[in-house]
Amino acid sequence: MLSLAEFLIRSASENIDAGTNELEHLLLYSLMRGINARTVIEIGTRRGHSGVWLARAIEDNSGGRLFCIDPFNGTHGSDGEYDQQHAKARFARFGLSNYLILPDLSRVALPMFDDSSVDAAFIDGDHSYSGVSYDFSECKRIVRDGGLVMMHDISNVADVVRFVSELADRKERMLWLPGGLGGLAVYQKVEKKVADFLPLLDVPFQPSSFIARSIIYDGILEGA
Repeated sequence: MLSLAEFLIRSASENIDAGTNELEHLLLYSLMRGINARTVIEIGTRRGHSGVWLARAIEDNSGGRLFCIDPFNGTHGSDGEYDQQHAKARFARFGLSNYLILPDLSRVALPMFDDSSVDAAFIDGDHSYSGVSYDFSECKRIVRDGGLVMMHDISNVADVVRFVSELADRKERMLWLPGGLGGLAVYQKVEKKVADFLPLLDVPFQPSSFIARSIIYDGILEGA
């Protein structure tokens, strides 16, 4: 197994065609470590750039599985089957086998998961308003109490900005985190009293220049 430093260096060296960057990868990794996630869903795997970080966090949390939902049909920026082969090759290069590709639309794959059956979900697939609305609603259903729903491209894709702005208006339990290729919105599901590992969930959403307050996860990440 690569050390985390080696993992980061390799990831950065292969990040030419990624839709996420290393800051966002570290954010995802740290969030997964922070809740000890072992069952995670990724919607929109494409070539596996963010997927390998989610899978690595699961491995470092003593094992589990990443479910990669992507139809690989050439829509939403995908190069179809070519991307799926790239994703499989990337997982192999990073020494990871704890994933399962579900080659279908999220509207087909997500209903297969029971309520409160996963620890976290990362939404980066259909960026239309209807697509992200559906994915968030279903992911909110299937994550466990204390689990997370994370969304990408919250500052640079109009329909996603519109949707997360509405979440902010509804005062959903959200945290806005920075990232150079679109940023992340993180929702924590809380139905019962759970340990609040997300200490700052009332940061105002600013589509043009959102900023996260200082936050530290597991001694790995510090952002301001």
